[in-house]
Amino acid sequence: NGSATLAAGNGAFAVPGLISGAIDPVGDVDWLEVSVGTAGPITFATDCATNTDTALTLYAADGTTQIGFADGIPCETMTRTLAAGTYYLVLAHWNDSATGPWLVTLSD
Repeated sequence: NGSATLAAGNGAFAVPGLISGAIDPVGDVDWLEVSVGTAGPITFATDCATNTDTALTLYAADGTTQIGFADGIPCETMTRTLAAGTYYLVLAHWNDSATGPWLVTLSD
């Protein structure tokens, strides 16, 4: 799922939700299609227990307009007020030569 097109083909994750995956192989980037049913603040948060230092990027429905970014150490939390609709959340490892599991919570 290395693009918005592939993520759309895999189906959308609803808010609230819990999603797991892995950055593997090296250089992998995971795109997730996210469906927001009700307008309001939405929080995207990675779980510190995975010990994978990810960066989160949020894109609008077009898959190109960036509307959010978070790169904490090692846990990311990003809250954005969003309209109902489709968005794309991208997870990448902050270190292009590293891999690891991730767990992200979507909450409203």
